[in-house]
Amino acid sequence: MKSYVLLIAALVFILDRILKMLTAECCLWFFCIKQSFNKGAAFGILPGMTWLFVAAGIVVFALVAFFYLKIKNKKQKNLKFSLALIAAGTLGNLIDRLFYGYVIDMLSFTFMPRWHGFNVADAANIIGALLLLIYLLKKK
Repeated sequence: MKSYVLLIAALVFILDRILKMLTAECCLWFFCIKQSFNKGAAFGILPGMTWLFVAAGIVVFALVAFFYLKIKNKKQKNLKFSLALIAAGTLGNLIDRLFYGYVIDMLSFTFMPRWHGFNVADAANIIGALLLLIYLLKKK
């Protein structure tokens, strides 16, 4: 199970890196692939605070890796999967911030023109966080 989860995390990370390098634009109905650059956090908030986002990314990645490695129970597949998605997403955006000073976004919706774009790493973080929340709520 461990290699399966790590393989998915690696594939998410690789897909994020590949899509961020695409420069072609393509729109289909309500969805666009169009490269943009986000110098802030989610939705472009706090632009120019790269050092803060790099520090937060390092802390989040370290915490997620720590908790992932502490899981010994094989029945906690959902927990491992959610943490692996968060780790892959965090690492994908952290690398952008370290190398470019901003995050490369490439996905957006045409019906929300003022809304900032997002990327595969963002989607992995959101899905991972939602799965983690569901896991924690079910555990109660």
